[in-house]
Amino acid sequence: MFVVYKYFLQSNKIKPLEGETKVWTATLPLYATVVRLGVSGGKPALWAIVDTECEQGYADAHYVILGTGQEIPKDVSYVSSIDNAPFVWHFFKLLYSKDTE
Repeated sequence: MFVVYKYFLQSNKIKPLEGETKVWTATLPLYATVVRLGVSGGKPALWAIVDTECEQGYADAHYVILGTGQEIPKDVSYVSSIDNAPFVWHFFKLLYSKDTE
């Protein structure tokens, strides 16, 4: 059975990129398909389609969330933007994992 689950992003698992940019992490089933990134209850979150009948492992997915006008780091791929008035936030997926703290 396929369902959509919400996963909150945490900012404490990865060393920051150059400068003050935080890296946000969610632990997802290996074959989850992310369908939305946004804010839920004031916290960054993502929603993913998951097969509840498939036994699968988990992996960390790492994202950078930037405001309009902020410099985009290297080694990221654009995913989505959200309007969270009065701000617009832009989500980028990290293309490789940074060293853990």
